[in-house]
Amino acid sequence: MAITISGDGIPESSLQISNAPTNGQFLSAQSGDTGGLTWAAASSGGGAMEFVSKTTVTGTPSSIDITGLDDDSVYKIIFPYVTLSANEFPKFKMYDHTDTLISADYCYRREDSNVLTVANAATEINGYGASGETWNAEFTLVTKAGAASFFMQQFAPSGDSSTGYCRVSGCFDDTLYASGIGGLSLYPNSGTFTGGQYRIYKIKDS
Repeated sequence: MAITISGDGIPESSLQISNAPTNGQFLSAQSGDTGGLTWAAASSGGGAMEFVSKTTVTGTPSSIDITGLDDDSVYKIIFPYVTLSANEFPKFKMYDHTDTLISADYCYRREDSNVLTVANAATEINGYGASGETWNAEFTLVTKAGAASFFMQQFAPSGDSSTGYCRVSGCFDDTLYASGIGGLSLYPNSGTFTGGQYRIYKIKDS
């Protein structure tokens, strides 16, 4: 077969490639394929963050509820900003894998500008020290069922009338509760949300 070279380049039609390409693929050597060349997708490898969703907060909801997270996974939930109807601190609870809001059988430790405490069987987790009319936050959720699943919260509020920061880490008590984390409920101590957005990412295994 004659190969035509035009403009110091070889057009794809002159190569023996076993398949048609799609955007983002690379040309790989495959000895068993026609012509020894195949278009293939690049692998991102383990540890990369896979985008799941982006949500805009509309209306005046009293809570932001995220459910349906996969078992045995690691998620990053990032709130670039949320706005509130009042200068308040955040609270949150966890959902299990049946989308039931958990009110006991977990413990947490809070570290912020003025509070360091350990609590058990908590009905909710207070983000003292992070009061404001605007928050930003990042959660890491390890959802594995039947293990000591843990979660970590980091708040760095910004904007008018906001002060302090808050870091919280904790886990389900695996001797009392067999379910892992299935979601998150975030809400202010009082008032409602008035806007904002959040993004969900999942850490890829491979």
